[in-house]
Amino acid sequence: MLGLQDYYQMKSELELLRNLAEAEDDVREERVAPMQESFDEIRAALMARKRGLLLLMRSWMEEGNIEICCEMSENII
Repeated sequence: MLGLQDYYQMKSELELLRNLAEAEDDVREERVAPMQESFDEIRAALMARKRGLLLLMRSWMEEGNIEICCEMSENII
């Protein structure tokens, strides 16, 4: 009979093997990119989002909606 500890160990090992198999498929199918390139794309997307929010806040401030800007700035920073 298999003990609970052994069961969880085997389950974890099986999950690891599945992840490794998926990773090997990704490499084989060339669905990979350099890590720095991926981080640069994420950083650019976040900065664009932040710029968009700041432009929106500036527009609201010009319209006199200071309260909304104060609430949003707390979430951005």
